Amino acid sequence: MEFQECQQRQETASNLLLQKIEHKTRLEGAKQELEVQFQQLQAQSVELENLDYNEQLEENNSQLNESKNVITRLKNELQRFSSDSKAADDTIEQLGQLIAEIDQSIIREQKRLNNSGGDNLQKLKNSKETQEKKLHAFVQKRDSLVPQIEKEKSIFNDYSLEMDSKIRNLRTEISGVQQERRKIAQSANKARPENSFEPNMQQLIREIQRTGTQYRGEVIGPVGMCIELKDQYKKWKWVIELLLQKALRTILVENRGDANRLRDAMKRARAYADITIRQREVFDFSSAVPRGGYLTMADVLKFSNDNVLCHLVDANKIHSTLLIPNRAEAEKALYNDHENTINAVICFVDKSAFRISKKNGTLQSDPIRYTRQIHTHLRTTAELDNPLASIDAELAEMQRELQDLEQEKRQKLVIQRLIP
Repeated sequence: MEFQECQQRQETASNLLLQKIEHKTRLEGAKQELEVQFQQLQAQSVELENLDYNEQLEENNSQLNESKNVITRLKNELQRFSSDSKAADDTIEQLGQLIAEIDQSIIREQKRLNNSGGDNLQKLKNSKETQEKKLHAFVQKRDSLVPQIEKEKSIFNDYSLEMDSKIRNLRTEISGVQQERRKIAQSANKARPENSFEPNMQQLIREIQRTGTQYRGEVIGPVGMCIELKDQYKKWKWVIELLLQKALRTILVENRGDANRLRDAMKRARAYADITIRQREVFDFSSAVPRGGYLTMADVLKFSNDNVLCHLVDANKIHSTLLIPNRAEAEKALYNDHENTINAVICFVDKSAFRISKKNGTLQSDPIRYTRQIHTHLRTTAELDNPLASIDAELAEMQRELQDLEQEKRQKLVIQRLIP
């Protein structure tokens, strides 16, 4: 930029110098012409003065005066031309000095450019080429990602619709549970065992109680009415409910006739339950409990009927189903069970649980996934004092799940906005 500026200044000064020189040349020519005219007029004046005054006075007086006026005018013009010429000389001298300075500046700038400008220019060219290559590579990469971006957009849209559906369904379920809670709170018999079941099953239970004398033997059940979960083990509640869901709805009768009569009552109530024909039998199963002092499913349950306890020992092996939270310890217990007295071990993994068993020396794992689709719930011992505890815990769990879903959706939406 400095070099270009010096060149422009040099060009401007040169043009001015040429104009001044041309002006001075015109002034010199005019000055010479005036000097010639002045000399001619002086000669004429001398000649006129030598003539006989008397003879020429009247004839040339007018001409002489006119010549003197011309001479005066020419002198003034010569003086003005001399002043302009001097000013032009001064200007030409100044412009010459300016041009000399500019020439020196051009030489210095040229030397500086020769010493460093070439390297810098090459560096700039190299940097430009590098950046252009990076830009080209970035554009290619961006273009290659367009299909993937469109695919991700589609996935996010589908996921968003799925999340919206889950959130709507969960809110509907929460609303239903809240309505159920209000009904239970208004119920005068909210602590009764049959309230663990749905309305149709409650109707069947009331009919069995009302027509109990029509059965020849004892009718026990549904089995869930005779069981409570000890409050200190409530973290196992949903797992045991899933594993014993069918058993909790089983009704025990002592003969086939009572079983048929019960089926008719189930049809009238439109209720579903398993019917098990079992003679009343209570036995000691302590010798069949696995060694090691592990917690069993039977240990966490409280039974109001020993016949029901023994039924679940026979049917569901609750005495030999261990509850060990840590998976590594659970597998260790199975490996050390050389007598094969352990039916299975239940352990937790993250938010899910696993049922691990051993067959022919090989461990087998079956996942137990949490679900709210549980029709029959276990009552806890604390619910005798607070019958709403179970449904409140369920509501709290559903609210946590709803918050997790909404948080996950917000995070996904943030990511989706980042996709162009």
